[in-house]
Amino acid sequence: MKPTEQRKAYLVLTLVGFLETLAFSIVHPVLPLYVESFGVSYEKVGLLFSAYSLTWAALQVYTGYLADRFGRKRVALIGFALYSIFALLNYTARSFTQLFLFRILQGVGLGLLGPSVLGLVAGFGEKGKSFAFYRAANGAGDVLGPMIGGLIGNYSLRQPFLLSAFATFLAGVTLLGTKEVKAAESKVRF
Repeated sequence: MKPTEQRKAYLVLTLVGFLETLAFSIVHPVLPLYVESFGVSYEKVGLLFSAYSLTWAALQVYTGYLADRFGRKRVALIGFALYSIFALLNYTARSFTQLFLFRILQGVGLGLLGPSVLGLVAGFGEKGKSFAFYRAANGAGDVLGPMIGGLIGNYSLRQPFLLSAFATFLAGVTLLGTKEVKAAESKVRF
């Protein structure tokens, strides 16, 4: 890879890492308040968080196989699209049931994109350097996301979901600028 191509690849990697984590963390300060605005108990607030996490965590086990089989970039783009769509639908939720369903489906998006993006990062020749750039960008998104979400949440509890959808969409568009190194064909099924 030429030096200019390599710089572009690291820039894309850094932007994707920043935008995806910004999108995930921007709703953290307002999500409990948003859920409570539907008049539900603290147990249901906890259930919402657990259902979302269980969805993406369980799906990741199978996603690595799907990403290697069908292409990491393709599976990651599907994940970004799903996450973005359901972040936007969270913004429009009018009941706890809607929010619960949209958040679980948003977890499907995260479950698809997580291992896929990590697979793309691992495809770089300098693995340590690529993970360092990616994780540093994740950290920056994780620092700025809750601050921005809290600030925006002062005006409306729904607005961080809108910004989450937009940041996820931008991360997916940015991902289009990556070149994928194909995984070796596995003879073993999942």
